[in-house]
Amino acid sequence: MGVCAHAPARRRYGQIPRGERSEKHRLVAEWIESLGRPEDHGEMLAHHWRAALELARAAGRDSGDLAERTRFALRGAGDRAFALNAYDAAESYYREALTLWPPDDDARASCSFRSGARAPPGGDERREPALEEAATR
Repeated sequence: MGVCAHAPARRRYGQIPRGERSEKHRLVAEWIESLGRPEDHGEMLAHHWRAALELARAAGRDSGDLAERTRFALRGAGDRAFALNAYDAAESYYREALTLWPPDDDARASCSFRSGARAPPGGDERREPALEEAATR
């Protein structure tokens, strides 16, 4: 029953204009944040902020504040994943956050360090560049 009920909902979701979907994801993310304890909702926040950003960009809307909210949500999801010993997921969230981080922002070094420090040790080619970037800031 779940699969059959899910397909029509996905079709209807796809019919909502991207700009409206972006706003709905923003509202959901803000609601989740209002619940408190955002560290417990890291993945959900990252999902909804990311979707809001991607849909706003696809709709040609201004996404300036969404990029900032998304990168902080991704960093928070990385912190949560790390706390749960999900190191690959943590490193992935940090790397994605870094793609949204301005190169001249001082907080970028902290995220870069987290990415490198959380990357699997021993031969991982992503670890050293992330730590080097953090050290040069």
